[in-house]
Amino acid sequence: MTAQAQKQQAQQLLRQGQPEPAQAILETLSAQHPADAETWFMLGLARAQRTDIAGAEAAFRRCVALRADAFGAWDNLGLALLQRGELVEAKRCFRTSIRLNPGNPIPHSGLGQLYRVQGALPKSAASLREALRIAPRSGAAHAQLALTLRALDQSAAAIVHARAATEINPNAADAWHTLGELLQTQADFDAALAALQRALQLQPSAETWCALGALMEELNRRDAARDSYLRALELQPRLVRAHIRLGVVLSGQGDITAARDRLESALEIEPGHPVATAELANVLALQGQYEAAGQRLEPLLQGRDTRIEVALAYAAVSGHAGQQGRARHLLEQLNAGGKVPASHQEPLLFALARLYEQAGHHAEAFRHYQRAQSLRPLPDDLERHLAEMDAIRATFSAPRLAALPRADHGSQRPVFIVGMPRSGTSLIEQILASHPQVHGGGELTALWKIVAALPTRLGSAAPYPACVRELTADGTLALARDYLDHLQTLSTDARRVTDKLPHNFLHLGLIELLFPQAHVIHCTRDPLDTCLSIYFHRFNTGHLYARRLRSLGRYYRAYEQLMTHWEDVLTLPLLTVRYEDLVEDVEGSSRRLVDFCGLDWNPACLRFHTNERVVNTPSHAQVRQPIYRDALQRWRQYAPWIAELRDGLGT
Repeated sequence: MTAQAQKQQAQQLLRQGQPEPAQAILETLSAQHPADAETWFMLGLARAQRTDIAGAEAAFRRCVALRADAFGAWDNLGLALLQRGELVEAKRCFRTSIRLNPGNPIPHSGLGQLYRVQGALPKSAASLREALRIAPRSGAAHAQLALTLRALDQSAAAIVHARAATEINPNAADAWHTLGELLQTQADFDAALAALQRALQLQPSAETWCALGALMEELNRRDAARDSYLRALELQPRLVRAHIRLGVVLSGQGDITAARDRLESALEIEPGHPVATAELANVLALQGQYEAAGQRLEPLLQGRDTRIEVALAYAAVSGHAGQQGRARHLLEQLNAGGKVPASHQEPLLFALARLYEQAGHHAEAFRHYQRAQSLRPLPDDLERHLAEMDAIRATFSAPRLAALPRADHGSQRPVFIVGMPRSGTSLIEQILASHPQVHGGGELTALWKIVAALPTRLGSAAPYPACVRELTADGTLALARDYLDHLQTLSTDARRVTDKLPHNFLHLGLIELLFPQAHVIHCTRDPLDTCLSIYFHRFNTGHLYARRLRSLGRYYRAYEQLMTHWEDVLTLPLLTVRYEDLVEDVEGSSRRLVDFCGLDWNPACLRFHTNERVVNTPSHAQVRQPIYRDALQRWRQYAPWIAELRDGLGT
């Protein structure tokens, strides 16, 4: 076979995505014909396809040494050097290619990537737009421009180009990955999930599994997030990002030992990694080890380029060392420097707001809270929640509820602590969990998993809650046993196990059917204080109504209406506890709580702040302190700025 025929065979193999046999042919040819520039060019392509970047670079260098006008070799040499971080020489290669062939889009696209790496984002966008002017159907250039526009916080425009990239080349996994991440920023979660799943079908990369994990975290689907990060680590066991995020998810699930192990693993792979250190400090803070958390962070606070994750972790523990001023100064510097990525702008503003509030600067605090909540143009989902509550009331009317079957297991173990978030649920659980016969389960998701799977489990075409009309006595018992089995994994001997997921107030009708002898504690607090405390925290995107004060007030009134309905139709034991009453009479309220749960009084309940159990909610620091009165009538400090909230509440 002639040399030309062998090159044609190798070229066909490359087109078919078979670089290994192509490379074998070309290696032999390059040895036989060392002065043939075309052979070296093709060999560079084969090596690049096999991710041998150093080998590709060497081949392309041989090609341009033999033929200085081979603009395609200059393109690919520039791309190889770009991957190796040799930016100055890569730029020279791209500019040489442009000089040789101005109508070639590839070097313009390469320059766009290079400028983005350098942080010269406007130049990056200009180069990529020039590539698209030359070749409007270049899927690669569209995908690269999407990345640059995302870095410029122009998500809507970035989505247009990412979509174009997937339409031009439906098999471009990287473009689907980028599109999925961009759609997540716009709260288009279904489309984001579909895009990331498509990317994984095309190329199951560790980075895309991590992106899917991040989406699952935002949707509060912690099990799915955990599994996604585990899949990433199967593909890339030393991927530090996956270890870190897995540690964060495990911490959120209450598995603190496993969380610390994952974060320590990240630090073994990359000692001193700032994000891993910051997340480890956050876990230590959850355990009440504030001094140890500060000690972990201190070495990373000394340099000029403190990472935002480190600064945020330090801000969270600074109050325990009296260092709020230092923490605020650090965050202000980062904010003014313009180096904080978009993904961390919200946390930074929330942290600054809390520090301003602690310093008594309430106008400045509110301004930062408001900026944090309005930073992303996310839709308001209030009407969806109002419709959901209407459907729940209609389904669980008094006659229908009376006709539905109850599980007959007789268990009194579950204690459901419900109410609006920030109404005192964590404090009440901490008091009860200090009793030796009570296990504090925290915010359990087991009931919500039952709700999500119920239509499928019943074989019903109706969604929840309408599908509960198809429940049978055996069905209710099976569902209840699933939940009780989960409680058994948390504690084998506690007489009572608490579930303090506040929004279980939505499912009290189902709770009555599954656990007719359970105890329900309803926590209430001044509506203005409750709503402002919610507004002052970053809740997940399942509660977008909480980002707007008027919508938040309307949601609160709908919740009150639903609770009034439950009080009228339920036969469950239900105790309402006002946060203000608890603060005014800690012992009396605590005794009523314990008695309501059918337990004998134990004075350990008054020492709840010494309980070392992990509380993984925004209240984790407060429950480690004796009850204080500072949170009462907190809204008065913000009275000049809450007209919209009052309007929503109708006050």
